[in-house]
Amino acid sequence: MRVAFEWAADRPRLIAALDEHEADILPDLVDVQRDDLRREIVAALRMQEQSRRQPVGSPAPVARDR
Repeated sequence: MRVAFEWAADRPRLIAALDEHEADILPDLVDVQRDDLRREIVAALRMQEQSRRQPVGSPAPVARDR
């Protein structure tokens, strides 16, 4: 499923939910399903933002004298 949305009032506003045949099934979804889609959108965007903030690789270990 592909979902079209825009941001409104700090949350995603669903515009369309397209099935494998490109038919918009958003009108057929119940409120709980729409809420699930919104949560998935927010979670995916948070994961994407976190991956941008994390540096690539890890720092080399530091040798310490004892």
